[in-house]
Amino acid sequence: MREALFDAVAARTANQKVVSADLSGGLDSTSLCFVAGRSTGTDLATLHYEAHGGRGEDLAHARRAAAALPRARHVVVPPAETPDWYAPFEHRSTTGRAP
Repeated sequence: MREALFDAVAARTANQKVVSADLSGGLDSTSLCFVAGRSTGTDLATLHYEAHGGRGEDLAHARRAAAALPRARHVVVPPAETPDWYAPFEHRSTTGRAP
């Protein structure tokens, strides 16, 4: 399984200058970020959508993982800039940028 995961990520990051990955703080996304972070010649950008109402421990886990991926660029999107679950497609953030 490990070898298949490394091969799959390598196939998708080959010849890419930058790849992005979700870093939710969960075991699956965090593992993929670490595998992608090992790709030589490819920069990694991670993205974490912060939970509405500060629920859960995902942000703490994502920050801990990000600290262990110092070469990656980490983006955390605050709740005010993310749509609620089942929000209409037309949702726009308070900053005027699309989420």
